[in-house]
Amino acid sequence: MWIKPAFVPGQVLVKMAPGASLADAGAAGGLRVIRRLAVPGASEAAAGGDLYQLGLTDESTVEETVARMSGRLGVLYAEPNYVVELAGLPGDLRPDQWNLHNNGQGGGRPGADVGAAAAWALQTGGPNGEGPLVAVIDSGVDYAHPDLAANMWTNPDEIPGNGRDDDGNGYPDDVHGVNTARHTGEPMDDNGHGTHVAGIIGACGNNGIGIAGLNWTATMAAVKMTNEHGSSDAASAVASILYATSIGARITSNSWGAAGYSQALKDAMAASPALHVCAAGNSAQDNDVLPTYPASFDLPNVVAVAAHNRYDALAPFSNHGARTVHLAAPGEAITSTLPGGGYGQMSGTSMATPHVAGVAALVAAQYPGIRNDQMVARLMSSVVLAPAYAGTTISGGRVNAAAALRADNLPPAEPGGVRLAHLGSNRVALEWIAPGDDGMRGWAWRYEVRVAERPITDEQGWSDALPLALGTPTAPGAKERVNCLLPSHLPPGAAFFAVKVLDGVGNASPVATVSGNVPTPVVLFQDDPNTESGDWTMQGGWARTRAADRDGVLTDSPGGTYPADADTRLTSRPIDLRGCRNPVLTFAERHDFEMSADACRVEISVDDGRRWREVARYTGFEGWRDRVVDLGAFEGRTVRVRFRVTTDGAIQKDGIYLDEIRVSGDP
Repeated sequence: MWIKPAFVPGQVLVKMAPGASLADAGAAGGLRVIRRLAVPGASEAAAGGDLYQLGLTDESTVEETVARMSGRLGVLYAEPNYVVELAGLPGDLRPDQWNLHNNGQGGGRPGADVGAAAAWALQTGGPNGEGPLVAVIDSGVDYAHPDLAANMWTNPDEIPGNGRDDDGNGYPDDVHGVNTARHTGEPMDDNGHGTHVAGIIGACGNNGIGIAGLNWTATMAAVKMTNEHGSSDAASAVASILYATSIGARITSNSWGAAGYSQALKDAMAASPALHVCAAGNSAQDNDVLPTYPASFDLPNVVAVAAHNRYDALAPFSNHGARTVHLAAPGEAITSTLPGGGYGQMSGTSMATPHVAGVAALVAAQYPGIRNDQMVARLMSSVVLAPAYAGTTISGGRVNAAAALRADNLPPAEPGGVRLAHLGSNRVALEWIAPGDDGMRGWAWRYEVRVAERPITDEQGWSDALPLALGTPTAPGAKERVNCLLPSHLPPGAAFFAVKVLDGVGNASPVATVSGNVPTPVVLFQDDPNTESGDWTMQGGWARTRAADRDGVLTDSPGGTYPADADTRLTSRPIDLRGCRNPVLTFAERHDFEMSADACRVEISVDDGRRWREVARYTGFEGWRDRVVDLGAFEGRTVRVRFRVTTDGAIQKDGIYLDEIRVSGDP
């Protein structure tokens, strides 16, 4: 069941297009700028235009303001300032650290830990002050704690205590971090949660005091984003990610989350070069069905973490997700640091998250220059597999620090005998012989398939090629086969396909290539914006408009937003699919909907509109993308295609825009 996320009354976040201003969008009336969320220079190109936290100064509601701003000239999107909360569960003091070394204490299962002892034989965190910077984005950190002080980051460009913003970043005296909730340079913890998280990552090791963190000589920045009650909002979360990026954080630890989908937060994380380790949440729910953000953002630099206990079982409170939660880590009855020099115990995916962030920091210390994809590969491929995590996490296991640090310089062998088993106008089938993890020995971790219009002869050619498929290799020497749709904008003619196999630490095989000719498709239906051909029946607000540099675009919201009672429909004329094989529906689209609550559903009917089958759905925000929808299940039938917009009536945004709609297939 969809639960409406909470948001801060009287505030919205507005993202402008590059070069556009609030004045251009006519946003001055009824709004005041609370803050412009400054993007670090290194991330400006990836982040795009300016982002503002705005306060309402008139009688308008948040919902009305979002609707008014959505679709305005120069506005990419507008959204509520969603509430976020810490993801920890407080517990009683218990002085053991089973999470680092489980010998069966408390009735636990020996070995059900993070594998710290074996990992420390390889790496303890690097030279003090020179290891990878970890930003603890939380309730702050007691940076004077005797078990943390030596491992706290110190801003080299700030003069302590002079009340000035010496480095010009907008935060005076941000010596050990920042408070983005109050926009100050004082990140002292007034809740306890962030200090507990920091101790798991980097309490000083082998110093004869208190406990040991995963990184004995960590470098941690305190990024306080919550009030004393552990509450915050999306604007402060975005500001925290941007600050972490500006100081060069390699890893961020994010033990907080919310049901509200913030495009601004996703954009900030996507533009950041850091690896973001995020708590899956503590509602015992399936994140595949009910997402928790930021853990559920589909980004290559986000890792979502579930919690397990000393018995090698998923903690009863932990969220899970076979497609959305990457791995588990210790998160129940975890002893760590508390403000004021104390120690205590907490439970939650909040505690599991810093275990993975700490392991990632060990890996980054052991392998300087490692990329995020290589880091994720190490974390995922090195897990300890157990029944509790099969079907509840992507990896099927719990984090293992020692295995993640293993040395491996031998890449998989080149995929053997790559050939085209089928090449049509809209899909391809490739076959090859699977290599191993090391040459032809051991199972590899992942394969990637790409396509280009020119030969893929070097790394640049591979990078420029279009991704087609990812998959898990079979046993070495077995026949591998992948069937996938081609990109809609790949033209007829010569096409070049490439296969690369990776092992669990990011070593890549040589690229194996094959080429062929994509045939000209049979076109059964093609939208013509310049004629009124009777191709469409429009119900509700559907109309043609101009969007960006596209003329004749079809949209459900030509006035800027769809209505609160929207169930609007764009329905095609009957399309006879008997004239081709392997039919597909292709189109270009961009959309802006309230995540999960509102959506555009693509539906197919084979009985002239009496019953409809959903084949695709779009929600949230995305810029222009080319889409391919497989209609193979309807081959040989006469179909109608329908685009239907639905909403729960709470928040209306800019809706969907469609262009270049076509149904085609193989001759």
